[in-house]
Amino acid sequence: LEHKLEATITWKHSSEVQYLHCIHFLESKEGQVRLTSSRNNGSSQYHCLSEYYQPQERGSFCGLASACIVMNSLNSNSGCNRLFNQNYLWDRLIIGKKIIPNKKRMRYGISLHQLCQVFRYCDYDFDMIRDEDPVPLEREFRKDLVKTCKLNSTKYIIINFWRDFREHRGGHFCPIAAYDPISDAVLILDVAKHRTEPHWIPVSVLVLLMSRMDRTANRPRGYIVIS
Repeated sequence: LEHKLEATITWKHSSEVQYLHCIHFLESKEGQVRLTSSRNNGSSQYHCLSEYYQPQERGSFCGLASACIVMNSLNSNSGCNRLFNQNYLWDRLIIGKKIIPNKKRMRYGISLHQLCQVFRYCDYDFDMIRDEDPVPLEREFRKDLVKTCKLNSTKYIIINFWRDFREHRGGHFCPIAAYDPISDAVLILDVAKHRTEPHWIPVSVLVLLMSRMDRTANRPRGYIVIS
C-alpha cells in the first residue's frame, strides 16, 4: 500500500517538478544573465512589454491580460494613446460580442481561437499557429521568434500552453518577452502574478507544452503572432 501511495504522489507531482526543474526566474542570477544576453543579441522586448504589464484580474483572465499588455505596447509603439483593460475586453467583447456565448463557460478560460476574435474586433492583425505535432510546431515557432522577438519590433507573441505548476493545472496564456540564444530559452512574462514571476523556459520544453490539446476546444494549443 505504501508503494502504491508513493507512486500516486509521484505521478501527480511529476509534471510540476519537471516544470520547476526547467525554469529560471527572471530575478535570479541566471535569469539576469539571460536577460542581458538577450538584450546584447537584440532579441528582447522585455522593456516594451513590462511597461504595460498587468496581472490577470480573475482566475480565467490570463488571455485577456496578455492581450491588454500586447495591444497597449503596440499602441505605444505607433503613437496611439489608447489603453485597453481586462474589464473592457470582458464587457464589450467577450459578453457584448458573444465571443463566449455562455459567460459561465468563461470559468474554463478562453481558447486560442476566441482570443484571436478579440484581436479581430480590436483591429489588430494576427496569425494563429497550432499543431499537436511538436516537430513542425517548433520549426514554425523558431522562425517566428527570429522575426518577432527583437528590439523595436511591431509584432509580439502570446503563447497558449499547458502546465502543472503551483496549484494550477491546465491551460495558460502569456506574452513572450525575450529570447536568449545562448540558453535557447524564452522569457515568459507571466500574468499570474499571484502564483509566480517572469521566468525563462527552454524552447524545446515550451513547444511540448504548446502542443498539448485544449480539451474544452478540442484543438491543440499553440501561439499567436500579433501586429
